[in-house]
Amino acid sequence: MASKIDFTIAPPAIVLRELGDRVAASRLQQNITQDELAEKSGVAVRTLRRFEAGNGGSLETLVRLLQALGQADSLELILPRAGISPMQAIKSPGKRVIKDKSRQRARKKAVKPIPAWSWDEQETP
Repeated sequence: MASKIDFTIAPPAIVLRELGDRVAASRLQQNITQDELAEKSGVAVRTLRRFEAGNGGSLETLVRLLQALGQADSLELILPRAGISPMQAIKSPGKRVIKDKSRQRARKKAVKPIPAWSWDEQETP
């Protein structure tokens, strides 16, 4: 049984290796050779071999390979489209919420100043 990878803490090299393994497994499951997949995706055979070995690759390469393997819909799972958060809807109930209108800017979080401490202050029980 293959070990499960925690993508939140795994180093990028491990993640790339896992992606390469998954592309290779999908290719083999569909009984496609590396040469056939390379031709179908428009990626060089050497690039495909490096990708499957976990030796890097571009996002474009990943997209091309997933499209050629018929798994492009899995790209939606990588980074789902951001929508209006429930907190945004609660904070602005009077405003009209446009369905496809999402935030355009991020706001810097306010930092509360820490009060100065001195040795002559007493701890309260």
